[in-house]
Amino acid sequence: MPVDPGKHTLRASAEVPLEVMRLCVCALQHAEIVAGRSRRSTSPDVVLAVALFEAAFSATRASLEAKLPILMDAAHAASLAEQAARLSRDAAAAADAARSFVTVPPT
Repeated sequence: MPVDPGKHTLRASAEVPLEVMRLCVCALQHAEIVAGRSRRSTSPDVVLAVALFEAAFSATRASLEAKLPILMDAAHAASLAEQAARLSRDAAAAADAARSFVTVPPT
């Protein structure tokens, strides 16, 4: 049976955002380490970095969620959705942990 290149392309296009989400989670976990070792004067920089990684994560998750309904393999789509949910929990926990180390002075 010949492989449908369109089906393969759709599947691969859904894997890319998932990998970017993994990388964002990794960056947020590293932000926690950096925040724990940073001086108080760098707190705004840490907060900015965390916010940027969260924004990248959210945008990438939205991209993935837009692709899920068009995937032909329902089991694969469900697996991707489950992985995205787990990564969302991990991202939120890492961002919260990083922010717990920093204090941003009032403006």
